[in-house]
Amino acid sequence: MIFLARHGETRWNRLGRKQGQLDSPLTESGLAQARNLAAAVGRLRVDGVFSSPLGRAATTAALCGVAFGMPVVVAAVPR
Repeated sequence: MIFLARHGETRWNRLGRKQGQLDSPLTESGLAQARNLAAAVGRLRVDGVFSSPLGRAATTAALCGVAFGMPVVVAAVPR
């Protein structure tokens, strides 16, 4: 099974600002969204948790990784 999830809300999301490869931290609401996601998917059977290196994605993935009891594999971004 492949399960894809988007990161929680960031400061720039709230402002309507585009982020692309730039990074903006999760808001308190975004952290709550990530915790809720982790609680909701923590019962699924998965083989791995993967994330981009951007902080907003890595923070969201880390909370899910804790729920699954496994580390997050951060994907390298080609330059």
